[in-house]
Amino acid sequence: MENKRNIFINLSPDIIDFTPKSTPVNNEFPTKQVSKHGNKLVDKLKNIWKEAEKKKTKKENKYFRSQQGTYIEFIIDDSLKYKVKSLEDRRKKIRILNIKYLKEANKMKVLVFIPDGKEGHFLGKIKKYLDPDQVTSKGRRSNQDLIDCIEDIKLAILESFWQGEIEWIPDEDKLWCEIWIYDNDEDIENDFIKLAESLDIQVGKGVINFPERKVFSVYLNNKQILDLIEEGPVIAEIRRKSLTTDFFTGLENREQIEWVDDLLSRLNMNKNCKTSVCVLDTGLNSGHPLIDPVCNNNCQSYNLE
Repeated sequence: MENKRNIFINLSPDIIDFTPKSTPVNNEFPTKQVSKHGNKLVDKLKNIWKEAEKKKTKKENKYFRSQQGTYIEFIIDDSLKYKVKSLEDRRKKIRILNIKYLKEANKMKVLVFIPDGKEGHFLGKIKKYLDPDQVTSKGRRSNQDLIDCIEDIKLAILESFWQGEIEWIPDEDKLWCEIWIYDNDEDIENDFIKLAESLDIQVGKGVINFPERKVFSVYLNNKQILDLIEEGPVIAEIRRKSLTTDFFTGLENREQIEWVDDLLSRLNMNKNCKTSVCVLDTGLNSGHPLIDPVCNNNCQSYNLE
């Protein structure tokens, strides 16, 4: 192979400063008529605190004495999705509990817990927004991005906590649900269990722990959920509990047969069905009571060996 000569570059290099490629950020937040919008939100908050105060005087809560407060739901324009943390202030124990995206309406529902004594937090932000002396040299209002994007403020209702289809919310009949509480403190866990027992709510065995979340299985109806929300200021989310196969695999053979017989009695088989199923496995038990009616001794197999 012929040897090639080395390449030498004798030219002096040019020094060019690095310039990062900028990505434009959309900061076009919805603009509002300041006085009208700000005063509307002030009136909303004042009415919320009046209503919340009425509810608090109905019953004295023996649990979570250091955690009392009010759940509020903010309806937010979707353009605030990168600034939604502005609704939270951990120093004041004001927490965002859950966020729901309403894609079709370009809105978000943000559930926030506000402790007792911090009712003036958002009122203060709105009053600064309304104050002409707080306007910057660029003509920006204090807290303008946040306040302009707030479409509505409401006292939270059951649906504010519910994750999943609204039709799954229990009615008068009890169902197993998951209650997600937002703190990971052992005292709060004990208080929650005591509160549930005082409301005649059955709590399942075991607790699932996540960072800043504990998940309980509870057996309750619609009224008991409302009572739990009213008296338990640590609830972040409520979901319908999914049924796992553990229920069936844990049954004794006799009980499994009873479940199979019950299902068979309610099945309507189409004997003229021409559907075929390919099972990529070591086979199936064609003698199983639920499989036998559809196999009808018409099983074929192939062994590659």
